[in-house]
Amino acid sequence: MVDPELSLDAVERGELANLVSSQGFKVLLKLALSVVEEFRTDLDNADPAKPQEVMAKHALSKAASVFHTRLINRINNEVSQFMDAPKKSDRPVDLTEGMLDMGEISEAVSEYPNFFGEPFVIEDAEEGV
Repeated sequence: MVDPELSLDAVERGELANLVSSQGFKVLLKLALSVVEEFRTDLDNADPAKPQEVMAKHALSKAASVFHTRLINRINNEVSQFMDAPKKSDRPVDLTEGMLDMGEISEAVSEYPNFFGEPFVIEDAEEGV
């Protein structure tokens, strides 16, 4: 038996979100709505002279509608939880982590000959901005 309080993990929510965005899910949704409509039509066509038949078809029609509604609501809830969850790619990444800073670089190359003479420095770089 499946736990009524079943919770999905992130991977399952991702798979569900992928499924919902597919064309196949739209077809499945049309089929499910068609089945719910069949139950409603059966209720409409019930013989009013037979109250037990009407009540039975009413119960079936309501059950089909409630099941469909709860399933769609649960799918929407799970997909929205997946979409709202923070992703690894949402966090800023320090691309300079583990790299040398400019002082360490200058120190590391100070013993090598400078083929370009004095370093090129623009002292008035901020004035032109």
